[in-house]
Amino acid sequence: MRIDSQQYFWAAQPSYINWQKNRPAILRQPYLPGHIAPQLIDNGFNGCLASQVSSNKDEIDFLLNQQSANPFVKGIIGMTQPGLAALDAHLERYGPHFVSVQHSLRNTPANLNLLDFLADDVTKLAITGLPIELAVKASQLPQFIDLIDHFQNLVFILQSLADPLIQGQSTDPKAFNEWSGCLKKIGQRDNVWCKLAGLVTRADFSEWNDFELPTQVFLPSVDVALDAFGSHRLLFASEWPVHTMAATFDEVYDLAAACISTLSESEQEAVMGQNAMQCYEIELL
Repeated sequence: MRIDSQQYFWAAQPSYINWQKNRPAILRQPYLPGHIAPQLIDNGFNGCLASQVSSNKDEIDFLLNQQSANPFVKGIIGMTQPGLAALDAHLERYGPHFVSVQHSLRNTPANLNLLDFLADDVTKLAITGLPIELAVKASQLPQFIDLIDHFQNLVFILQSLADPLIQGQSTDPKAFNEWSGCLKKIGQRDNVWCKLAGLVTRADFSEWNDFELPTQVFLPSVDVALDAFGSHRLLFASEWPVHTMAATFDEVYDLAAACISTLSESEQEAVMGQNAMQCYEIELL
């Protein structure tokens, strides 16, 4: 059973994607479920989750339409803006359509006290009973630990390994050790899951050849994630189509599969889909 736990869909130059104009040309085009369906089928996937890229209600309506037309889209990861004044009304209207709710904190100051900043939001999000996904930078991980320790009864998902540091890719060994140390501390909290994602886009992909990704470059980071969360709280996420800046979907899947190939078959199945089904309470009809 394979579920890609984070993909993005958009039509041509949607107004709700403010960052699109600053992205490479490859991302400034439509990406719809029909475009990725053949690759999902070829790689044995049973479905995927669609993640918002903004908190705009027009995008939610767009994704709901895409989900309705494409049964392999098993759910929507909703996005809410931190400090959103109308968060209650937003959740009341759209919460029932979400499988989780996410906040992106990568553009906030690194020294921001996340607990003080998000306490009210997280309290409101908790009412939904949904997992809470947070996208943070490696430098924010100590603050993330304070936040999850304050809300121990909630389920959190750490997105994209908190911008993983790729060992050997001009990465300061001290920074790598600090990142890995924080991930291991977070993994000790059994209410936190983590997405195995963001590897190829954080690496130096300009010198890769066209035939095979250098698996050995990524193994130290994946090993840290496995050591921290085990095979039972790690979720495969391609982040399609963002990863197309660096690699194809087939390459991203093959890379993840190679990095976890030493696990048992059941453990590999867990990372590639069973965990997502459990965490998001997905049922395959």
